[in-house]
Amino acid sequence: GEVDEFGKWVVDVPAAAGLTHGSQVRVVMESHDGRQFDRVPSWIQRIVQCCDEESGEARCYHNGVYHDPPPGERHEWVHEKPKIKPPSLRIYEAHVGMSSEEQRCGTYR
Repeated sequence: GEVDEFGKWVVDVPAAAGLTHGSQVRVVMESHDGRQFDRVPSWIQRIVQCCDEESGEARCYHNGVYHDPPPGERHEWVHEKPKIKPPSLRIYEAHVGMSSEEQRCGTYR
């Protein structure tokens, strides 16, 4: 990966890597001091909870799910997009629970 001109990390995954609809995804990165950490990509549309019980402790984490269904399974819009735009920004959804460094759902408190 590399950092773009806005300071965001960019990783291009080739189709040959086998990423298909429904695949679970995490990105592992290494910091400048050699620490490794993983993240769910910010543009992912769905996550699933996974628990590792083989180690004797129930450690749960979340994986992203890649969404790119084949053409026959894609949603077909029935209505046109509205032509009127609101006069100001509208935030209709926020994901507080995905912002924590800890191995649990985050909180704003």
